[in-house]
Parts: sequence; C-alpha cells; structure tokens
Amino acid sequence: MKTVRKLIFRETGRSVLLALLGFVALFVFFDFIDELDQIGRVSALDPTRVFNPLDAMVGIALGLPSRVYELLPICVLIGSIFAMARLGQSSEFTVLRSAGLSPLRALKLTLTMGLGFALLTFVMGDYIAPITDKIQTLSRAEFNGGLSRSDQGVWLKERTAQGSAAVRVSAMRGDGQLQNIQVYNFDASGVLLERIEAPLAKTDEQGKWYLQNATLTRYLTHLKQPTIEQSRHPSLLWHSNISTGMVTSAMVDPAQLNTTDLFLYVQHLQANQQDAQTHEIAFWRKVFYPLSSLVMTFMALPFAYLHTRRGSVAEFLFLGVMGGIGFFLLSNITGHMGNLKDWPPWLAAASPSVAFLLLSLATFRWLVVRR
Repeated sequence: MKTVRKLIFRETGRSVLLALLGFVALFVFFDFIDELDQIGRVSALDPTRVFNPLDAMVGIALGLPSRVYELLPICVLIGSIFAMARLGQSSEFTVLRSAGLSPLRALKLTLTMGLGFALLTFVMGDYIAPITDKIQTLSRAEFNGGLSRSDQGVWLKERTAQGSAAVRVSAMRGDGQLQNIQVYNFDASGVLLERIEAPLAKTDEQGKWYLQNATLTRYLTHLKQPTIEQSRHPSLLWHSNISTGMVTSAMVDPAQLNTTDLFLYVQHLQANQQDAQTHEIAFWRKVFYPLSSLVMTFMALPFAYLHTRRGSVAEFLFLGVMGGIGFFLLSNITGHMGNLKDWPPWLAAASPSVAFLLLSLATFRWLVVRR
C-alpha cells in the first residue's frame, strides 16, 4: 500500500506542479503587461523616486502568493485529472486494481492527498498571501498617494461610554498614516456632541489615534443658549476601540485579509449594528476555499476508471477544466446571490463545494459500482 500511495502521490504532485508553474508564468506575463503604463510615474510621497521596471517586478513577485492561492484548486484539478487519466491509459491503474486497490482504498488515498492540498491552500491564503499583499498594497499606495476603496473613503462606527462615534477616513498613505479624518461623537440619544477634523493621523493597536493639526468643534446643546466652541490643536489624542487592523480591513478588499482579521472585523461590524453580510460571506468563503482543493481531487478520481485507450487524455482534461470553470463560476454566483438575497453566509459559501463533492462521489459510485 505504501508503494501505491507513493506512486499516485508522486504522479499527481508532479502534474499539479507543472500546471501551477504554467498558469503562474502566464499570469506573471499578464501582470507585467498591466504594469507597463505605470513605469516612469513619480511617487506621491517622495518626488525623487520613480516607478521603474524593478519596482514592477517586485510588486508582481509580492502578488505571487495570492496568485498561487487563487490558482491552486484548479491546478489541483487539472494535474489530478492528467495524472489519473495517464495512469488509466497506461493500464497502471488497472494493474493496481487487480493487485487489490479497492474503490474504498482509492477514496482514502484521494482523501489523504486532497487534505494535503487543502492544507497547502490554507497556509498559502491565510499566512503567506496576506503578508505579501499588505506589503504590495502599501507600496502601491506610496505611488498612488494613498489607499482607499472609494472616493468617499470608508466609514467606521463604534459604541462608546457616552454613546457612539462615527469615523470617516479618506485614505491610507504608504507609510501607514491616515488622511482626512473626521470624527463625530454622539450621546446615547443620538445628539451630536463634537466633531474632530484632521488632515493626518497615526493609530496603534491599542486604539490610540494621534491626530495632527486637528480642529475640535463642540456643540453645547445642553446649555440654555446652545453654542458652538471651536479650537485647534497641533496634536490631539483620541481614544477608540478602532485599531489599525480594523482600518486596514475596511480599506482593502476582503479577499486579501486572513481568516482571523475577517472574523474580528465581522464581530466589530455586528457589535456596532453595521451591515456585515459582504464580509461574512468573504469570511466563510475563506474558510471553505481550501476544501475546494479536496473537492477537485475527488472530481479527478473517476477519470482513472475510464477507458482512456479509446480516446485522448486531452479530451478528459478539457472536461475537467470545464468542470473547474463551472465550479468557480458557481462560487462567484452564489456569493453575489447570497449578498443580494440575504442568504446565510455559510450557505452561500459552502453550497458550491458541497454540490460538486456530492456530484463527484455520485459519479464515482455510478462509474465503479454500476459499470
């Protein structure tokens, strides 16, 4: 059994690696073409620095872990199909079956191999890619003059001892400083107490905001004659539960965050009665995405039982690729439909994987038991 496991794992691993290298090389070429129009641009923070081809290649290299994370499941499918179909075409798999490789043992081998690919996908997407994506994002923000998801910036909300606070951040600079901050503090009944405006601010993980050149406007509505007081401060400290990580989570695409940051940000949104549907779906997709590599190995297993001598392996590869494309299209559709129709986030994220896994097992059972 050890020899059989070694044979299947070696053939599948080589095929998956070959497919991954091919796809990564193709996307690196496309990414470099996209970066060509940025070469020669002057940095917004440092006018002496110019974006050159080396900066483009460094940025592309920093994005490679995310590319590998995105491409790994479909490369697992293509590589597994190629390996299984080739074993079937050369009659090696037939010999293995004659030597005692039962369908149950084949499923166990596939499960072990799929869990290995799932673990690799999880490590790549939850530990390596978020770190490199953060460096790449801040580096690009340095040349773009800031990082923001929209022209209006992002809004964050929190509950305080006095009532609540709403914070607007226009953009995040490449050095981590926040631009054009507006803070609105309300009492428990929703009456505006004060407004703080500052062009720049620094934050730390303890929730301290160091506002520079801040303008503080107080609305004294509790007096007999309501008045407005305004003062300017070269440096103003504002305490908040909104940390740097939460600001970053609001600024970047949810797909670039790891599972822990997504979970904490979802908890923050829910605690402050904000809409968290989009980030909840992103969180559950992050949880279930590594399992798609496991699903892909199960989708490839039936190809080992086909009589590939009657046709070319390329035909089965085409079918497998179309199945993989269908899987990812269904994943995107269910994600958007879950957001529009307010489906349970875990259901919108898990339904494609569960559906294709059941379909693969049903195909395997029909092919092996019935035929």
